Amino acid sequence: MPLTRACFRGLLALVLGALCGLPASAGTIQTPLLLRLFLNEGGTLLSYGEYTRTPDLVVFAMPVGGPLAEPQVQVVSLPTTAIDWLRTEGYASTARYHHYASTRGEAEFQQLTEEVARTLNRVASTTEPVQALQLASAARLALLRWPGDHYDYRAADVEEIVWLLDESIGALRAKLGVGAFDVSLSTHTASAPLGLPPTALTPLDVLNGILAGARISPRAADRMVLLQAALRYLDDARHVLPAREGAAMKASLRAQVRTEQQTDARYAKWSAGLLKQARAAAARGKAGDAQAIATRVIEEDRTLGQGRPEVVGALLAAVQVKATEASAVRLQRDRRQMNRGLYAQYERSVGPMLAQIDRLQPVLESIRRQEGPAPSELGRWLNTLAGGGRLLEAQRAPDGIAGSHGMLVGAWHLAEQALRTRQSAVAQGSTALAGEAASAASGALLLIRNAQREHRAFVDGFPSK
Repeated sequence: MPLTRACFRGLLALVLGALCGLPASAGTIQTPLLLRLFLNEGGTLLSYGEYTRTPDLVVFAMPVGGPLAEPQVQVVSLPTTAIDWLRTEGYASTARYHHYASTRGEAEFQQLTEEVARTLNRVASTTEPVQALQLASAARLALLRWPGDHYDYRAADVEEIVWLLDESIGALRAKLGVGAFDVSLSTHTASAPLGLPPTALTPLDVLNGILAGARISPRAADRMVLLQAALRYLDDARHVLPAREGAAMKASLRAQVRTEQQTDARYAKWSAGLLKQARAAAARGKAGDAQAIATRVIEEDRTLGQGRPEVVGALLAAVQVKATEASAVRLQRDRRQMNRGLYAQYERSVGPMLAQIDRLQPVLESIRRQEGPAPSELGRWLNTLAGGGRLLEAQRAPDGIAGSHGMLVGAWHLAEQALRTRQSAVAQGSTALAGEAASAASGALLLIRNAQREHRAFVDGFPSK
């Protein structure tokens, strides 16, 4: 296919020509990308490198000192609503293009053309038409993608190569009988020039950016940092302003710093006092008092000038937590008070039976040790306990001692079992039955002691008043 191979040799010459035209120093310049963020109210901020935009905030690194090639930076976050995004994005597109062109553009375009030249050389030398078409199509795809991924740098040059490559690919497809090649697939319009490179930034641009950031920042901590950064910048870059104007600006900045510090101190003292009152209200279970403090926060903040919205927001959240705690404290206190009344009723109902259980413990101890008691005492206690277990089971216990009440029911039944089994052991002279009685007595004693411990803990939780 001499015609097609000749076309690819021509393309190879075109690509090599592009390489020969590159400046010798391409890719050697290294400068930082500096962007401007234009404010709706006027003025600009500087961003060292790219900014990050979210629905609510824009976050960026602001130069605040040192040379612009490697500046000292301060991370700043501002509401997105403060930024004129049409101007900001337009400037950023131009700045990114020219920054790329002056740094990596020629080196990466050279890398592209070298890769394409190697591919075209293989196409021109191959005797396999199918392989030639695959190689040429891959080179075409790489060319089509490159401008969009590289700020449309040298887009017109790339487009010219693509057009010529499309003609050759069409001829290859015709020779192979693949069908007509739609050259429109490669058609695209090279982007219009983005304008002249942005003007070089000056120390005054840096200072104005710091001052604009301090003026518009909604957070007091950020304002303070930027005001102090502006003072340092004026000290370091002594000639950024005339001497008299610089001195006046430093005096103004120091006054602003003092005002911010005084406001910080006033709000700190005020918020600490109100939070202390909210804690006291929570401890007393006074939810209404805590809610009243929240109202005071809003009213007194107006009196203070609403100068620290972040402090007020945090204080309101903390006071609301204390109001919730106060409600919980009061609820638990009322619940314990209610349980005190229920427990009084419970004690009146089962008090005699609880006293019997208490007096029974020495008898159970003697059965556990297999040392008695006397047969007559066994019978007397069995008569005393008869039916008591069922009465306890029918008694409803207050919340909080349902578990210990269940232990008492179990202890009562085990005590009866221990007494009956001991009585049988005595009647039959059986050491085995005596052992069974001892085991039942041990279980009854364990349940009684655990129940008594839980009862004491429950009663101790009652409020004193």
